Amino acid sequence: LFLHIFCTRLHNPPSSMPLYCRLYRLAVQNGFTKGRVVPQVAACCLYIICRQEAKPFMLIDLSDLLQVNVYKLGAVYLQLTKLLRIDDHPSLTRPIDPSLYLVRFVQKLKVQIPG
Repeated sequence: LFLHIFCTRLHNPPSSMPLYCRLYRLAVQNGFTKGRVVPQVAACCLYIICRQEAKPFMLIDLSDLLQVNVYKLGAVYLQLTKLLRIDDHPSLTRPIDPSLYLVRFVQKLKVQIPG
C-alpha cells in the first residue's frame, strides 16, 4: 500500500514491487518495524530500491511526503541498511550521479527550449 502511494506521488511506476516487498518482509521478519513508524520503514525500503536502480529520487523527497525530518528518516535508513547488511553495497555507498536529477529539476523550472 505504501509503495503505491509513494510511487503515485513521486510519479514513478512501481516496477520494483517484488524487490521492495522482499526488503520490507526482511525488515518485518527481523523485527525492524517494532517501535518504528511503518511508513518510514516502507519509505526507506523504497529508497534503497531507488538507489540500486539509479532512479532520480532523494531521501528528502520521501521525507517531504511523510512530513518527517529528513535526518530522522536518514537514521532509519542507515539502521535498516546495517540490519540487512547492505551498508557496504556499492550502489548505496558510492556518490549519486547528479546527472540523474538534471532532467527532473529542469522540468520543474519549465524552461522553454527555443526551436
